[in-house]
Amino acid sequence: CTTPETNFPLVETMESFTTGVPGVMANGWSASPTSGYMWVVDAGGTPSSSTTGPATDHTLGTSSGIYLFTEASNGAAGDSALLFSPCIDITDLNHPVMSFWYHRYGSTMGDLHIDIWYGNQWLTDIVPPITGQQQYDNTDPYSYMMIDLAPYKSVTEIRFRAIRGSNYYGDMAIDDVQIYDLPP
Repeated sequence: CTTPETNFPLVETMESFTTGVPGVMANGWSASPTSGYMWVVDAGGTPSSSTTGPATDHTLGTSSGIYLFTEASNGAAGDSALLFSPCIDITDLNHPVMSFWYHRYGSTMGDLHIDIWYGNQWLTDIVPPITGQQQYDNTDPYSYMMIDLAPYKSVTEIRFRAIRGSNYYGDMAIDDVQIYDLPP
């Protein structure tokens, strides 16, 4: 990482991303792979909208709002889809945290892991993985998570690591990622 982000709060609503399969991410965000089980830039509900995934984004709460989701119609059980944040320098923050909103509607939902680059290696599962279905309809509200990054104060990167469940009823979504200094 040669030019880490140092302006906080870092707020990513995904609204500047371009929808498509996989779509175009902006502001230093990237994903791998770009085919098979992957992160997709979307608006207006996933292709299997009545059985998995959210109906809208979290930011605007409308069908035109943009979010990211894992397309579980492709790939095999256990496949990984990786989403990388931009490089960030949280060294000077007093108490850095990351928050995001997620939607997990689907009867065969896989797991979502949060990893961080620290000490020249990926530290996996800095919080317990989010497992199983969390919403029971595509119109249910998103869930919120905040993660303490204080133990990892450095020039770093966050990785969302999605693991595909047993079939296509597992389109998990994220939106509104923020990295900021927690007020006292």
